Amino acid sequence: MFRVKITTEVLREWFEPLALTPALIRQVRDTGPGAVIVADVAEQRYRALAPASLDPVDRSQLIVYTHDDTERVLATAAIRTLRADHHAWRTAADLATHQVRSHMPTWMAALCVTPTVLSMRLAMHREGFVPFHRPQLDNLGTVIDTYTVADDDRVLATTALPAFTTGRVTCEATVLDRHRAPLALANGPVCDTCGAEEGAAGLRALVTDLLDDL
Repeated sequence: MFRVKITTEVLREWFEPLALTPALIRQVRDTGPGAVIVADVAEQRYRALAPASLDPVDRSQLIVYTHDDTERVLATAAIRTLRADHHAWRTAADLATHQVRSHMPTWMAALCVTPTVLSMRLAMHREGFVPFHRPQLDNLGTVIDTYTVADDDRVLATTALPAFTTGRVTCEATVLDRHRAPLALANGPVCDTCGAEEGAAGLRALVTDLLDDL
């Protein structure tokens, strides 16, 4: 069986010539919070996925654009209604493509995260959290995932985990409002086989309480 070693250079070769299309931007915006555009490494193409279609433990589907990103780029392109002309949608797609290409150097980090990170993502998915931003990797090797709740995105929840450290680690979680003001902090130990489900359930309960008070 022929195999290709995935490197940053290979990812650039596959995806840099490709562009996000107005149809992809429309699909994500119309679906709502939780919808994403992924770089599908297995199929070597961009795809738009609804929250229910996203597999949080599939390393080959790299989240490169989210519903929040589309809202921002559409505002930049001055699109106010779904009846905006083709030129405005094309402008938005071109801006989004430029943004995605600028993030390509971080894609390998997203491919190489530990099973613990994947377990946390799966637990958050099962608790009804959906991606709000693409995963971020800071210069300390911490991967930060930002979520919201699809039917009420007034509150965000982040999880911060070592991207490459195996074994038992500490998950740092923050709940924020849409202005990025912290509302609550939490932390706890997790590994690839324990801690993630309890942590995600606790965050969901905390977010539910905060939404009830808003």
